[in-house]
Amino acid sequence: MIYAFSRDLSKRRMLFSVRSISWVEKYAGIGAFTLVAADNTENSEFLRVENILHFDGYDGIIKSVSVSEGEITANGYSLSQLLNQRIAYDDVLITQAEKGIFALYNDNRR
Repeated sequence: MIYAFSRDLSKRRMLFSVRSISWVEKYAGIGAFTLVAADNTENSEFLRVENILHFDGYDGIIKSVSVSEGEITANGYSLSQLLNQRIAYDDVLITQAEKGIFALYNDNRR
């Protein structure tokens, strides 16, 4: 079963009329997926950019959606992609490697 969640996880829906789903998991990179489903009211409500999909232990975030000939195609990446969106705002000068790395880690924990 494939579940779709709103971005803030406040809404959840099981997707029906899914025609295909393919995903690629990468050991040291960002996995990707493509989902093709029927273009109906229920699917179009949840297959939107930034919504989250869960399928068989795989979680992904939708990055693009296109509609053509009665089908919705959603493309996206694994949720680990969100880690790449973290931004370091300040320049940091590290003079001692161990102390500097621990300081950066502690300053950026969430």
